Amino acid sequence: MKLPERIIYIFTVFSVIFSFSLLSTVFSHNASASDTAGFMDLERSIKELKQIVKKTTPGVVTVVAYDDSGAESGRGSGFFIDTQGRIITNSSVLKDAYSAEVFSKSNYYDDVIILNRDEGLDFALIQVKAAGEVYLEPDFGYKIEPGERVVVIGRSADLGKTVSEGLVSSLSNIEERAELIKIQTTTPILSYRAGKDGPLLNMAGKVIGVTGTGFPESEGFEPLPWPDNQEIKAVSLRSIKSLLSGQGEFEHLQRAKSGIWSQWFIRSIKTAAITGFITLYDIGFPKLMAIVFVIIVIISIIQWLYLKLKKLIFNR
Repeated sequence: MKLPERIIYIFTVFSVIFSFSLLSTVFSHNASASDTAGFMDLERSIKELKQIVKKTTPGVVTVVAYDDSGAESGRGSGFFIDTQGRIITNSSVLKDAYSAEVFSKSNYYDDVIILNRDEGLDFALIQVKAAGEVYLEPDFGYKIEPGERVVVIGRSADLGKTVSEGLVSSLSNIEERAELIKIQTTTPILSYRAGKDGPLLNMAGKVIGVTGTGFPESEGFEPLPWPDNQEIKAVSLRSIKSLLSGQGEFEHLQRAKSGIWSQWFIRSIKTAAITGFITLYDIGFPKLMAIVFVIIVIISIIQWLYLKLKKLIFNR
């Protein structure tokens, strides 16, 4: 091979190698840019969901009903819808109720009035003598779309919070009376317990539906459920607006006499102590922190003993 040809050959080889290295750099840059965008989207979603939970959780309550013998007959979530103490919950919770209690984040109510109910839609409107409670903002004109991201926030059996995230999988009609929404839950991005009852919220934190159970068969397309996810059913808020403005026969329930208020009271004190501990840590008072820590431990022991004693009595 002559010298000019050899130079041309070497130049060609180096050109090819340089081209491949340049292309690999471009592709790796695009991949890292895509990964960065994905992490940013996840971070944005976590922040958005945390804001919704923080904003709406104070307005979500636990409703416990009892029959005439004093035995618990139903328990579920509800939420304040105005400053008048009106609460939306499920009719199935209040079925055969003789008395009932409502537990909010900071208050307890045992004087409950049923204003309206619809068993077919598993809907009930109740009222308590509340003042200063946080209420959730309803959006009666909101039009829900399939594939939309939504959140369900409720209360667990031990009065803690539950959060479920999901996508609207289908919309159909319940006997031409109301719009039925089916939600398939997705893998949670926050470490909260999942639940299936409570207000249905859009990503603006506004109520767009009410979850429930026992809905009649709906009319319309029934998609196959997504694997490894739960299905949650709800009725859209705009389709039950008339039930909020209309009034059925008032039913003033008897005052409840149960021991659940003590469970709520202990939990409230423990939450306040933990909040105080964190505040003292931020301020920097180690001695007071130690005192509060001891209080938290004592409350935890009392709570544990109470639950054990209650379980022993119940099993007899």
